Amino acid sequence: MNDLVNYCPLLETLSLDMVLIDWNNNSLQTLIDGCTKLKELSLLLYDNAWDSFTETSQALEKLEKLELTIHCGLTITESAVDHICKSNVTSIRFLQKTSIFDPNIILSKIQSKCKSIKSVEMNISEITNEGIDQLSKLNESILELSLYEPTITNNLLTALSNMKLKDLNLSDMKKTSFSNQFKKLFRGDKIKKKESLLLYDPIANEKKMDSKFKNKIIHGKKNFNSIFNPIKQYEGTTLAHNIVELELSSKDYFQDSDLQNIGIYCTALRWVSLSFPNTYPKTVCSLVNCPELIIVQLTVTQPENNSEYSPSDEDVHEVNRSLRVPDNNDIDLDNIDDIRNNSDSDDSSDEDINPNNNRDNNNNANHRRNRRGINDENVLLLNKNKTKKTKLSLNRFKASSPECQSLVTLSQYGKKIRFLQLCGSVGLTDYTLKHIANLDSLNTFWIKDCNDFTFNGVCQFSEAKWKVGLNINKYINIYTYIYFFFIL
Repeated sequence: MNDLVNYCPLLETLSLDMVLIDWNNNSLQTLIDGCTKLKELSLLLYDNAWDSFTETSQALEKLEKLELTIHCGLTITESAVDHICKSNVTSIRFLQKTSIFDPNIILSKIQSKCKSIKSVEMNISEITNEGIDQLSKLNESILELSLYEPTITNNLLTALSNMKLKDLNLSDMKKTSFSNQFKKLFRGDKIKKKESLLLYDPIANEKKMDSKFKNKIIHGKKNFNSIFNPIKQYEGTTLAHNIVELELSSKDYFQDSDLQNIGIYCTALRWVSLSFPNTYPKTVCSLVNCPELIIVQLTVTQPENNSEYSPSDEDVHEVNRSLRVPDNNDIDLDNIDDIRNNSDSDDSSDEDINPNNNRDNNNNANHRRNRRGINDENVLLLNKNKTKKTKLSLNRFKASSPECQSLVTLSQYGKKIRFLQLCGSVGLTDYTLKHIANLDSLNTFWIKDCNDFTFNGVCQFSEAKWKVGLNINKYINIYTYIYFFFIL
């Protein structure tokens, strides 16, 4: 720290979000005394740095901006929370994803002491209605909010919907029951005394532009798309009007009809990340109403065994034969002995029918036996490999399935998408890869655990992007565990 002060005495902004080996109790005081023009400081609080932080608590309050990140190993008590919550603190981040202290007390301290708070990241698995009330009081100041293991209740949805957040991250959401309406987070109040018009309706636009419009007849069909131009029956919440980055993840099933309100009402989105155990094609289609969307991350995780929801047979889609990856495990190993015995009987019958050609028959029989010996070794090797490797099941999507068509629709209208990440059974096939190649602004494509496309589809996608001038080796990252990579 002495070297930093000696070489950079005029520092105004400093970020120390790291664990320093040579940190001692006087390090932070040395920094403040040496850098007299320091205005903004970002600190990582851990065991070795805590004593120095508490000793210089009054000096730190004189800074214009203070950002604090609490390390996982630091013990949190009520007195520690009092030291963390200062009037000039703008960001508080708890790296521990699990609950380490009562979130109601933390939110109460933040609301009463941190007058300049802009960003909060913490676990609220044990939050009560009192803590939700404290959170709602931060709606005028806070802009970034990351909550881990939140229990989605109507009170929490109401509090979040009234906040002017730019960045919202809800990780590992928990549901109390299926009666909770997640759409309350984005819909808001219903539109009253207003005619429900389709967005981008040419007749409605003509009425606004021409004050003397009198039921002019516009020849041809009405130019609107029910997916791209949905009917808005609600005004949208404060959160929906201001949100720019949205990240939602859960191991519980959320209804697609509730999630599709994200794209309908959050039209200012630039970054969206969704992760659920169920598919959500309506939600993917609704994202076309976000013209500024740049980063899209769509994930379908494996459902838990104790899940309350089990997909019906209608949700299982049969993949097109031309798109299906060849699977050597489909060979019936139990019937190999029967096939072998039948072939032996055929060999003996051939020898009885042609007694005059014993030499040729013997040579042919030996040749067939040798071939069977090689096949037996291959079968044993295949059986051995089968016991070691787990079989990856295909999701078997049709090209006409809602999952595939939602990606096709997103590819048609998402012209500004630069980063696309698809994980799990989201409906990625050779058919959808062909349409994703039409994303002109796409420069990074990340794939993981998608089992419904073939190597030929990847080659055709790469050739299509190469023709428009993209460097595939530099920008396209394909990271997948699908079966055909093992058999090539």
